[in-house]
Amino acid sequence: MRRPLIVGAQILYLSRDYSRKFAERLVKAIRNKQYSFDIAVCPSFINISDVSDILRGSNVGIGAQNVYQEDSGAFTGQVSIQEMLSLGVKYIIVGHSELRNQQGETNGMVNKKIKTCLKHDVVPIACIGENYEERQAGRSKEIIEHHVRDIFKDISEDTFKLQNIVIAYEPIWAIKGGRDDKNTAAASPEIANDMHEFIRDVIATIYSRGIAEKIRIIYGGSVNSENTGILLKEPSIDGLLIGAASIVVESFLKILEAAEGTVE
Repeated sequence: MRRPLIVGAQILYLSRDYSRKFAERLVKAIRNKQYSFDIAVCPSFINISDVSDILRGSNVGIGAQNVYQEDSGAFTGQVSIQEMLSLGVKYIIVGHSELRNQQGETNGMVNKKIKTCLKHDVVPIACIGENYEERQAGRSKEIIEHHVRDIFKDISEDTFKLQNIVIAYEPIWAIKGGRDDKNTAAASPEIANDMHEFIRDVIATIYSRGIAEKIRIIYGGSVNSENTGILLKEPSIDGLLIGAASIVVESFLKILEAAEGTVE
């Protein structure tokens, strides 16, 4: 049985002071609650240390929004896994569509970052998704299969704990800035579930059905408290990657409440 995962990716919105207040209020609000799913918050790099201190000992894990693929070296401006580990980071988002589009991150780079995370027992949350034009052209599954096969390249079940990998299906057309019109909205539960099932089927062809069934596949893209329940009711959606709705503690708590009412 896969344990669902709810992740707040706070992008680059929160100041250091606001991040601390967010974490303090979150911990206070859920201190005595027991959830049937895992929760993680991924602040910006500069805020991880403060937020990690506040979350320590709570039922919320600390994550990061990126990491460099090498452990150390002459890589100006990068942040290493060793630095993340020293701050207690348990989850790291890799391959987010904004990094792919703005900084040229490739599937090959994502593959290396996944290996780096697994080597150090950190959970990689690997993002994949097709854009609006690809969706309209009927190429969604072709694009997604290409992503999946690339990011799992040379990741051996004999070397790595594959069940620690999380895949985030994040269709670019469902996130802010992912379409040219003003109709950006989450994928329907049916579309999201179908794509998750397809991703799991591809993973099964790379490894086995047993391994594919152990890997969590979560959905990201215009998630809010109103669509949380209907998304999580789908059998192949193992959690949510939340962007803008995770930067205000009240909206994040509403999502957790909605998830609690849906996840068994």
